[in-house]
Amino acid sequence: MAMMNRVAIAGLGPRGMAHLRGFLENPERFEVVGISDLVNEKVAAAIAEFGEIPAFADARTMLEATRPDVFCFCTPPSVRLSLARLAVEFGVRGVAMEKPLAVSLSEARQLRDLLDGAGIRTVVCLQHKYLKQMRRLQMVVESGALGELNTIEASCRSWLSVVGVHYIDYALWIAGNRRATRVCGHVHGTGKLDNPHPSPDYVLGHWTLDNGCRVCFQSGIDAPDYVPGKLHTNSRLTCHGTHGYAWADTEGGWGTLNRETGGVLVESRDPGWPEQWPELQKPYSADFADWLDDKSRVHPCNLAQAYHGFEIATAMYLSALENRVVDLPLAELPEEPLVERMRRELPEEPKQ
Repeated sequence: MAMMNRVAIAGLGPRGMAHLRGFLENPERFEVVGISDLVNEKVAAAIAEFGEIPAFADARTMLEATRPDVFCFCTPPSVRLSLARLAVEFGVRGVAMEKPLAVSLSEARQLRDLLDGAGIRTVVCLQHKYLKQMRRLQMVVESGALGELNTIEASCRSWLSVVGVHYIDYALWIAGNRRATRVCGHVHGTGKLDNPHPSPDYVLGHWTLDNGCRVCFQSGIDAPDYVPGKLHTNSRLTCHGTHGYAWADTEGGWGTLNRETGGVLVESRDPGWPEQWPELQKPYSADFADWLDDKSRVHPCNLAQAYHGFEIATAMYLSALENRVVDLPLAELPEEPLVERMRRELPEEPKQ
């Protein structure tokens, strides 16, 4: 029998509002019992849009008053670990958070171990998997029309900690939730290292998955320009197999050439991310409710997968900084956040 889950949400920026909408659109599975944000105007805007919801000045006060089943926090990565500690302290059953997990792998591992150790089922919002064109791509791959996958290309023009973490995750997902075993990488550019979502301006990586499939990854301003004039939605996932290839992009594009199309390229275009995003949080949240009810129905955006994606990103940075191939899983964590090393060691590039 489906359970009703009481939800408290901290952080009401654009993504927090999206999560709030997704929970409210599943009224038979979730009851929103509290919202909070350090900016009063954001709380007022949420109530104006969605109606009266109990509001609180901070997350701790909210959790003490509401004792929710699910704690959702949509905050900068630098404060996620402290909120995960609150989740454990107040004994929630589920956590929903945004990406990336943290600003260092050491902190991400602490967060993972803390939540896993408390038995909290955690989802990380890598939600483009719910786009129509991504589901089309998944169906083609799973049908066997491409034959055996041998190469996956994942590319985005936005920087790694904003959109690149999505495409790291989608490469693993489209390969059947495989794991990377060897990683090499290149990084350059310091312009985004001081952003709240820090990363180098460009990352190029090559990973070997545990089934032998290879992933070629690019993120940043020097990545392919598939959708000119776009930034955060200028992204594409391409799968190459023994009998053809298929691709999907964030702007709604999709195409395939395989043995079932008779060697003819078939292409179509769905609405893009800007049109689809209001629809994605509802099925994402419904799948979270299913996982909370049944541990065997693991959410496609689960914490273990997101952590491995963060580990791959760290391995690409480490490979670039130390000029070596990095084997996964990492036996030893870097002694300092690699963002700090990149600030110190990467040369500044002339402004263009």
